[in-house]
Amino acid sequence: MLFHSSIQKDLARSFGVAIVVFATVVKMMLAMPKLHTTEGGP
Repeated sequence: MLFHSSIQKDLARSFGVAIVVFATVVKMMLAMPKLHTTEGGP
């Protein structure tokens, strides 16, 4: 039972890291067009 709980904790930690990475990628994807428009602006 202790082994199972440790696996759950590890899964939760890796899941949290994945969410942070995913959020960062999404932010970058959303920020990219803005950067390009300001760069290529008049």
